[in-house]
Amino acid sequence: MYEFADAIAALSLDEARALVAALRARLALDAPSEPDWRHMVVLYGHPPGSRERDEAYAPHALALRAVGPNRVQVMSQLRVALSLTLGEARAAVDGAPCELGVFPDRATARKVADALAAAGAAADVYLAP
Repeated sequence: MYEFADAIAALSLDEARALVAALRARLALDAPSEPDWRHMVVLYGHPPGSRERDEAYAPHALALRAVGPNRVQVMSQLRVALSLTLGEARAAVDGAPCELGVFPDRATARKVADALAAAGAAADVYLAP
């Protein structure tokens, strides 16, 4: 067994690529064009259930519920996180409660909500309709 591992370790990069190609052809393995990261196995801990996993990668909306006492900091966080102009950030702060946008997944929306919470605002993240 160790001789086999030593022989593989001694291969050059081109020889290793040729070996992998030959094994793929011999075993009829086709590499997927792109891995589906949503269905990868969790290495440590319990993997999330199918519904939880699918909801985590579904679009999520972010709503500004309340601004709090630090209006300027909230506007600054909105400008940085959402690439808003000063006028757009001011309109969002003045129009609270309002929806700020839809994000591709829960983690991205949660990151913006946490930045707003650090500035003193209250924001809600929910599954987009």
